[in-house]
Amino acid sequence: MSLGQETLQIANPGIESLKFSPADSFIVTCEKFNPNQASNTNLSIWSAKTGRTLSQFVWKKSAKESMKSIIFTPDESICLRLVPHIGNTKEPNSIEVYKDGNFAEPAIQIVARFQQKAPVKGDPPVTVNA
Repeated sequence: MSLGQETLQIANPGIESLKFSPADSFIVTCEKFNPNQASNTNLSIWSAKTGRTLSQFVWKKSAKESMKSIIFTPDESICLRLVPHIGNTKEPNSIEVYKDGNFAEPAIQIVARFQQKAPVKGDPPVTVNA
């Protein structure tokens, strides 16, 4: 980015949103979710240097919202990704933590906890993992 020269071209007309990581090492793109596609992986992290897709995820909300779901630290050593609930809701309920540009598998997963009504009236609420 700093040189203003084109070094990479992502030729995908379906991309609706795009952002660069803080140090311009990664590009995050998102296409509109299509439930009729076999893979449904519409949120991608690319290497800005090689153009290689490093990881792909499913994002069912709007492509614009997807850019808020992946956040890098300024030095890009940590990447946080909000993960939508696997069940019937589109709302995120956990955070995946990736380290040092390795998107093969999260280093840590932080799972949300919710309170539910106690099975017996009058008992304190029960906290469950999502």
